[in-house]
Amino acid sequence: MTRVLFVSSQSSCRNRIAGAVMKKLAKDPGIEERLQINLAAVGEMSGEPLDISLQKLLEEQGIKYPLETLPLLQNRDYDQYNLLIGIDRRDLREMYHTCGGDFSDKMSLLLDHTSHPGDVLELQKVKDLPPVLEQIREGCLGLLEQL
Repeated sequence: MTRVLFVSSQSSCRNRIAGAVMKKLAKDPGIEERLQINLAAVGEMSGEPLDISLQKLLEEQGIKYPLETLPLLQNRDYDQYNLLIGIDRRDLREMYHTCGGDFSDKMSLLLDHTSHPGDVLELQKVKDLPPVLEQIREGCLGLLEQL
């Protein structure tokens, strides 16, 4: 089983969306039983609730967005997961700091698994969702292809 941990700041909802998208995509080809997908946060613990309009848009697309507060990334997570996937470079820096480096090449950015590596766009308003969701889908598809 491949264990994947999506990581971003507690106030960002992008890793939650990435986890939900990955779970949905994994069901389609029937590989769900070979993947374990979890979420963790870096940085501050004060998560902000997702805007209700964004929640509705995600639900319309069949994406079940987790609302619970995420656990903070721990050093031991590095040993417990096969892949730790950050959403942007800030997340990756925090991941390196928390885990003491990446000696087994387990850490990457979600968009590193696409033809255009980099940060997933910020999601602050409803109008930001379509391009963010497209980036996340593309990253998840690329990751699934590599797995």
